[in-house]
Amino acid sequence: MTGDPDVTPIGFAATDAPGALVRRRRNPLWLVLAILFGGAGAAAIAWFILAQLDNAAGREDAVANGRVAALRGAPTPAVRFTGQGDYTVWLELDGVRLSNNRELIVAATNCAAAFERGGSTRFRGARQGASVTIGDRSTVGTFSMPAGAVALTCSQQPFGRRGRQRALTAERTFFVTPGDPGIGWQPWVGLFGGIGLLILAAPAFGRYRTGYLRPR
Repeated sequence: MTGDPDVTPIGFAATDAPGALVRRRRNPLWLVLAILFGGAGAAAIAWFILAQLDNAAGREDAVANGRVAALRGAPTPAVRFTGQGDYTVWLELDGVRLSNNRELIVAATNCAAAFERGGSTRFRGARQGASVTIGDRSTVGTFSMPAGAVALTCSQQPFGRRGRQRALTAERTFFVTPGDPGIGWQPWVGLFGGIGLLILAAPAFGRYRTGYLRPR
């Protein structure tokens, strides 16, 4: 490009054209901050995920296994076990690929626990707050039982739009594990803090890429 003595280059040409008056410089501090923000954010989110995985009982920890009755289908036999304390019902969702169908099946699952020494409790997936999902299994809910035996039954009940209820017409497998899969508040703070750090990393890297102009 031939220079015109009566024209002063601006923008891109101001820094890259022969005879440019200024040069773009980048402050490495912004790059360091971007790397720190990004790394810390990713580590915090990974901590949250590992905390979920470590706290959730595995399939091998199940104390009982049963079948969830299909919507408008025949009742399934109650599962019985003995224990005391908190127990969580997990629903097997292998073969269900669409996330909206998974959410519908969990929300429509209703369970009833009848205690040997009297009393009962009911819970359903739609009212558990946030379902914990690991692989092909999701929680339906957690219940507390007194010492003794319990009879537990689960079934699919109408939920959502009628046109979507076709996903509820098949029996599902469930299993019961001791304890509550929920985690403390600290990993949640790590999750939201990690997301915030990742958001900050983007403008820090953008600031590094933009740099600033200085006279040659």
